[in-house]
Amino acid sequence: MSDTSLESHPNYPFMLFIWPDENLDLKFIYDNKLYSKEKILEFLEDIKVLIHFWIQNPDASVSDLLSLD
Repeated sequence: MSDTSLESHPNYPFMLFIWPDENLDLKFIYDNKLYSKEKILEFLEDIKVLIHFWIQNPDASVSDLLSLD
């Protein structure tokens, strides 16, 4: 993951875009009246943990995520 960006002018309360390429780019667009930037950054860290887990464990099932904390 090399690039992430945050914007605050959404059509929906929260949107996540993922562009798989040589790098995995993420873009969050969110309603800053509903979510703080800090909360979105926390969510970003959670997403990074999930993505790294799936990269390291490509055969893992969704239920395997329950062991992540």
